[in-house]
Amino acid sequence: MSISKPNNPHNTNSGYNGPEINPGSVVLFFCKNANKIKWYLVLAKSPDGILCLTLLFNSKKPFHAVKHLEKLQFHLSAERIKFLLHDSYVNCAHPETKTLAELQQSIKINPKNFKGDLSIKKLDEICTIVANAKTVEKKTINKFGLSKFKIQQNMI
Repeated sequence: MSISKPNNPHNTNSGYNGPEINPGSVVLFFCKNANKIKWYLVLAKSPDGILCLTLLFNSKKPFHAVKHLEKLQFHLSAERIKFLLHDSYVNCAHPETKTLAELQQSIKINPKNFKGDLSIKKLDEICTIVANAKTVEKKTINKFGLSKFKIQQNMI
């Protein structure tokens, strides 16, 4: 299964003329928990195109006392992804919902806040992890169309 990138994404901000924000896009955005700008991966969009399911990047693999949470950190190599400055980890344990307009505004404020796009292969791998994570609500998986990435228990 793969997430396709739409040719004409919904544009909720009529003043926005920056790059298309699609599944796989990486955008710098203010993280309230960390109180600083962080990198986010757009994992999926809602059917109406208004909401984006995002995942936070970390520069180091966070330590988790619970082993299954460590497995939800997806490694990205800076050698293989041109816009990464160093190896990073995508936190697949806790997706966050952002509006497309919020992400567009971040890029409108500073066009360098759009970092680039991950490959469809990497995006599919991350979608599979998120869709099968026990930390992600089934309602979220269904709302953003990730249920097609679910692995049947007897296949594991």
